[in-house]
Amino acid sequence: MEAARRLKRDVEADYNSKGQVNWRRGAREDFDFEAGEQLNEEDEAILQDAKRPIAIFNPVGTTVDSVAGQEVGNRQEVQFLPRRLGVAKKNELLTSRETRKGIRTT
Repeated sequence: MEAARRLKRDVEADYNSKGQVNWRRGAREDFDFEAGEQLNEEDEAILQDAKRPIAIFNPVGTTVDSVAGQEVGNRQEVQFLPRRLGVAKKNELLTSRETRKGIRTT
């Protein structure tokens, strides 16, 4: 029981450490920036007071989407190859089994 309390205390101390808090704040800003929330409240207020439209051009979003798409396209494909000639049937069955499970094959 003491070990569980000590573990809980250590996890909470790590979660609330300065480095973790700063990382989460930066991550929130990064996610907001990619989502198009690129102006702070002061800048938005200045634009609204000047009766200017708030226009956001987000080249970051298309770049992130492009990288994510490349990662999906470059996933390794599973294919079972025979070690000897004449035993390809078993490997074809294994490959087709993996295809049915959702793993792409060539």
